[in-house]
Amino acid sequence: MPEAFHQHIGDDQLVHGLPKHMSARKRLSANDAPTGERPRTLWRYVPKPGACEKCRAMQGLWFKEKPGPVHPNCKCEIRQETFGPVTIVGTLQGFEDTATEKFNAGQKITVEIKNLGPFFAGARICVDQMEWRATRLLPPGEETAFDFFKFGDLPVPWEVFLICHCGDNATLQYIIRG
Repeated sequence: MPEAFHQHIGDDQLVHGLPKHMSARKRLSANDAPTGERPRTLWRYVPKPGACEKCRAMQGLWFKEKPGPVHPNCKCEIRQETFGPVTIVGTLQGFEDTATEKFNAGQKITVEIKNLGPFFAGARICVDQMEWRATRLLPPGEETAFDFFKFGDLPVPWEVFLICHCGDNATLQYIIRG
């Protein structure tokens, strides 16, 4: 009696490490990560506890289009997440005025500092209680900007602390984009 043909779902159907039906979809690299310039919808796998090895390997990968299941009996979640631009505007007024901003954004943020006058003023910026940057004393009307990068699962949590170094009547404006 002839043996029944059994199709095996597994290694023989992988193309470049992805299941065959997903091989044409573009996987995101670090350069494609959302930067906050425009809203973007991304998809990712969230394996269930006790998921198979193939499903666990998909954890942390981001896709521009909704991917299909890893295998026919896959019960893992395919989650959609939308990232929009983050813009925070605030002011620091007077000697040692402080501000703390906590938010989620992409892997890059830009902090702009502008002296609104009437005296020379500067600021110190601390990101995630780890990285400090300082402006020079800026004349009224002048501005400067700093870029900060952090890698991790999106959206990335950020904490920005700002302190004003100026006279009592000076005002600085800050804009955080991410």
